[in-house]
Amino acid sequence: MGFKEVWKKNKFLILGIFFTLLQILVIYRNLSEAFNIFFWLCDFIPIIIAIGFFRKNLLLVRGVVSVAFLPQMVYLVSLVLGTFIYPNLPNFSYLIEAFGFLNFLPKGGFYIFITILTHLSTLFAMMVVINYDHHKKSLKYSALLILGTFFASFLFTSPIDNINYVFTFGQTVWPAILWTLIVFFAITIPTYYLQKLIHIILIRSKYFEKKDKSKSL
Repeated sequence: MGFKEVWKKNKFLILGIFFTLLQILVIYRNLSEAFNIFFWLCDFIPIIIAIGFFRKNLLLVRGVVSVAFLPQMVYLVSLVLGTFIYPNLPNFSYLIEAFGFLNFLPKGGFYIFITILTHLSTLFAMMVVINYDHHKKSLKYSALLILGTFFASFLFTSPIDNINYVFTFGQTVWPAILWTLIVFFAITIPTYYLQKLIHIILIRSKYFEKKDKSKSL
C-alpha cells in the first residue's frame, strides 16, 4: 500500500498523531525552560486540534483556526523578524519586546524551532480543512474556546504575567471581559470569512473539487 493510499485511509488519524506530538514538544520546551504556564493560547491549541482530527470533528478544528490563526501569524512574523533581523535593526526592538521574544531568543535553535512550529499549527490545520464546506456552527466552538481561554487566564494566572493579554495590551488597560468581545468580533469573525473566501476562490479556480462533507463538519 502506497503513501497516498495510507494517507487517504488514515488522514485524520495521522493528523491527530502529528498535533499530539507537537503538543508534547511544547510541553517539553516549557518544562525544559522552567516555564510552567501553559495557558498561552498557542501553547495548548495543538491538542485541541488533535482531538478534532481524532474525532473527525472539522467544525472544532475550523473553530480553533478562526480564533488563533491571526494571532499566531502576528507572533510568527514577529518571532522570525526578531530572530533573524533584530540584531541589525535596533529600532525594531520595541515590537520584539512587546511580544516577549527577547526572553528566549538566546535559548537556542531548538527552542525557537519548536516555537515557530507551534505558531504554524493553525496554518497546517487550515490547509487541511479549507477544502471542506464551511458552516457557521464552527463559530460555536470558537466562542467556547474564547470563553475557556479567558476564564483560565483570568482566574488562574497573574495580571503581572498578563497571559493572552487578557488584562492589558501594551499601555492599553481594558475591562477584562472586553477581551472576549474583541477576540470574537475583531479576530474570529474576520478569520472565519477569510477561510470562506479562500475556499470560494479555490473552488472557482478549480484547485480542488468541492466536496459535501456536511456530516463530518
